[in-house]
Amino acid sequence: MVFDRDWFIKYQKPLVWFANTELGRRVLCIDGSKSSVGKNKISGIEPNAIFWKGPKMGEIVAEFRMADRFARRLYYSLKPIWKMMHLWDVRFANPFIPNFNLGFDTLTVYPDPNVEVSTVDGQVGNISEDTTLSNVITGTGDYSVDSDATLLAGWVRSSTTSGQYAQVIRGVYLFDTSALTAGATITAATFSLFGVSRSNSLSGEASANSVLHVVATTPAANTSLTGTDYGTFGGTSFGAGPQQDAWSDIAYNDITINATGQAAISKTGITKFGTRIGWDFSNTTTGLTWASNSPQGYTVIAADTALQTTDPKLVVTYTPASGATAPSYRNLLHVGF
Repeated sequence: MVFDRDWFIKYQKPLVWFANTELGRRVLCIDGSKSSVGKNKISGIEPNAIFWKGPKMGEIVAEFRMADRFARRLYYSLKPIWKMMHLWDVRFANPFIPNFNLGFDTLTVYPDPNVEVSTVDGQVGNISEDTTLSNVITGTGDYSVDSDATLLAGWVRSSTTSGQYAQVIRGVYLFDTSALTAGATITAATFSLFGVSRSNSLSGEASANSVLHVVATTPAANTSLTGTDYGTFGGTSFGAGPQQDAWSDIAYNDITINATGQAAISKTGITKFGTRIGWDFSNTTTGLTWASNSPQGYTVIAADTALQTTDPKLVVTYTPASGATAPSYRNLLHVGF
């Protein structure tokens, strides 16, 4: 995937060359006092680290940053170049010379880690109840977290009163998809979550309502969450994951976004997705076997981790607007650093 560790390894030589130029150091924010590298020659670069020779024979110095910072700087600071490569892939390489595809025929985006700049991820819920599941689902949210390393993507918990429920929690994921531009035609999209664990105390894992549904959500802010955001989740499924017994806790779980969900992807701003477990989405207890103070749901990795390679992600395949042209060299001079 573009900008992940494998991509950095594949293009290590040109990336190291770029990192040793004046422009490259400005783009990566390692010039002057921003890094300990000083005037040393960079010998290696990864999404969150740079390397150079130390003062002693055979010694290597590594400088690490949080949240794949170098990958993010490359993406945002040189976005016109990546768009030019995308145009090459979809207009020339794919139809005429596939062997020359540069790997930029899709857009891959992630929520920002804390402290957020333009997009957030996290969880919101109604967690202080002792009533029917339907009442918990339709009630007012009173809980939110947007800075933890993991999040509950979809969650139901029973209370200690027979037949009653205490919690419903939903996941929130915002993505900056403005690089698509207004005239783009989206042809496919995949939403992915990296699993950590599953709780299955209420139904086991082989239940039709144990799936995660991707839906629209409209939190009040793009960079933070509040309990009241719980009430902004849609009831139309943009795609559903596998049942819990087919869900991975050690890899990405891909959910294909349907045509309705593709239409909800913003081409000029922020795309806002949420996840609801099936019982929450369908407002039903079918398939649930009540047990006291027991959960059913998913825990996944959030964007607030050191490695972007496990963050929630959205991959969009698209065609640029008809007549769109690649940015000129002069445009590149106006890229902000």
